[in-house]
Amino acid sequence: MKTTPLGFHGLTLRARDPEALAGTCRALLGWEVLRRRRGGIILGAGPELFLEIRRAGRGKPAGVEEVHLAVKHLDESRRRSRPDSLGGDSWTRPLTDVLALTVREFRRAPAAKWRKRRRKV
Repeated sequence: MKTTPLGFHGLTLRARDPEALAGTCRALLGWEVLRRRRGGIILGAGPELFLEIRRAGRGKPAGVEEVHLAVKHLDESRRRSRPDSLGGDSWTRPLTDVLALTVREFRRAPAAKWRKRRRKV
């Protein structure tokens, strides 16, 4: 069965100052902070569409680090996939020295850390 792309759903950027870049992206896109973790910030509404900004490590350039592609069917005969916290089965492979591709088929609800928190009224 052929792997049919549905669309890009995530992008990971490396930045010298993740907080500053996240602030700029929040102002431009109006997206909320979904998660904060050591060395990174994730903006968006959940696994369907997100922007992750990681701190660039020593010797690593700032720029695009990873592209996430949602597919209709993940052909497991091509690559070995595994369950992930976004609610899918996925595999990641490097495309270049600085860019990786993650291919994901959503199959179940995302882990709690990926769900948008509801505001109390």
